[in-house]
Amino acid sequence: MTWFRSVEKEIGDEYRRLHAKASDDPQWAGHGGESTWVRILKNWLPEAYTVVTRRYILLETGGRSPEIDIVVLRPSYPAPLRERAEILAGGVAAAFSVRLTIDAAGIRDGFERAVTLRRGLHLRGGSPKDQILAPFPVGVLAHSHIWMSENANWNVYILLNKLDLELANHPCESLDYLCIADLGLWSTSRVPYCLPDSVMAKTDLHRVEGLALSSVGELSADEMTFPVASLITHLLARMSYTDPSLQPWADNLREMGMLGGLGGQARQWSLNAVYNETACDELRRIAALGEPNPWNVSLA
Repeated sequence: MTWFRSVEKEIGDEYRRLHAKASDDPQWAGHGGESTWVRILKNWLPEAYTVVTRRYILLETGGRSPEIDIVVLRPSYPAPLRERAEILAGGVAAAFSVRLTIDAAGIRDGFERAVTLRRGLHLRGGSPKDQILAPFPVGVLAHSHIWMSENANWNVYILLNKLDLELANHPCESLDYLCIADLGLWSTSRVPYCLPDSVMAKTDLHRVEGLALSSVGELSADEMTFPVASLITHLLARMSYTDPSLQPWADNLREMGMLGGLGGQARQWSLNAVYNETACDELRRIAALGEPNPWNVSLA
């Protein structure tokens, strides 16, 4: 943990240095502070990942996304395509909107962009993990915020949960990350399957077949000293779901407790609202036969 704290401090020092330097550039404000975030992502993500700015993601349902401030490309994305304004969704490892000073409207805009992206991609088959998660995470990055009071963190938490209930019709549509550098990191965690539980379940259907959960919460302050460092750690763990080369690193972070824990009000989902019929049948079989549940894990 001491080693991680030293790295965390290093990321924090680098962020503050880049932020201060960028503030002297008159074009920086116009680009919403992208340069600082681009440098941080380039320096702390594996070298094979390319970071590009102001791109459009081609949607599988047709058309293209709104302009995305920062896109992280998968190592497999062909080099000749990396400079194009339009990016194929299969080549995206992560996507971020950037704000200099964020407010409620900025958070809503970032959430709506996440929903637009997810609804523009066809729902995947495969395991419950594949179906409850989107192919890549979407987040909002900001240097600061407008809530200059001791209730700032609570205000953001309440707003994110309100937007989640209002906008997300599937767990994969939720905003994955909101990182405000001088305030905190909020993330959506998802549990693919919880066995039937008469105490937790809110409906008769949940008590019979079980349910899936999602939760929007802030990383506990005593488990985090700098939000940007925590963002990088969680992003690496999330990217490991689709990049086997990152799996040992992500497992190491979890074993050492470096991912911390998220608190938040759990949102319950019926199985048929999240999964295709094949996955639903498999999860119901686990409940009916009393088999060990491999999907009672938090994916963040």
